Amino acid sequence: MELMHIHDIDPDIAPPEKSIVLSCSMQNKQVIFLLDSRSTNSFLSSSIAQQLNGILPLPVPRRVKVAGGGILQCTSYIPNCSWMCGNMEFSLAFKILPLNGYDGILGMDWISSHSPQIIDWQHEWLALQYQGSWKCLQGNVPIDHEYRVIEIQLLQDTPVATKPLPTDIQSLLDAFASVFSTLEGLPSQRAISLHTTD
Repeated sequence: MELMHIHDIDPDIAPPEKSIVLSCSMQNKQVIFLLDSRSTNSFLSSSIAQQLNGILPLPVPRRVKVAGGGILQCTSYIPNCSWMCGNMEFSLAFKILPLNGYDGILGMDWISSHSPQIIDWQHEWLALQYQGSWKCLQGNVPIDHEYRVIEIQLLQDTPVATKPLPTDIQSLLDAFASVFSTLEGLPSQRAISLHTTD
C-alpha cells in the first residue's frame, strides 16, 4: 500500500519554506489552504469536510505519514470537489483527515497537475496556465510584509535659485533651442508608425 505524506503546520507559527498560504472558498465557505510541495497529496480538514456535500468512503483506506513520524488512517474523500481562489475555479479530489493547522493542504498532486507553473516561494505567489492564459495566485502576505502608501503633496511652489550655466554650455543650448525646448504636445506625424503590443 502506497504511503502518503502530509506536513500539517501550526498556523500560529510561520509557514514552512516552500509553502504558500491561500485564502480560498468552497461551497460558499471561506477556507485557508496551505500550498505545500512536501505533501504528496491534497487533504481537507475533517471539521470542514463535515460541512460540505459529497463525502464518500475511499475504496481502499490509505495510510498517511504525518510530520513527526505518526501514521493516520484516511478512509474518506470528496471527489471532484470544486473550490475557488480569487476568480479561478478548480476541481480536486481531497482526502479527508483531522488537520490541525489549515482547512486544507494542496499537495504535489495538485501542483503537478498544473504544470508548467512559476512559483515564487519567497514572495508567496504562483503563476499557472488557466483557461489559456497565465494567471497569478497571491498568497496571504504576512504582517511583516505589509506595505503602506503614503501620500506626499507639495504645499507651496517656491522657485529655486539657480546658478548661471557656463558660457560654452549656454551658447550650445541657445544654438539648438528647438531641440531643448519644452514639449507642447505630441510630436508631428511621421512617415513610420510605431506601436507596442501585449
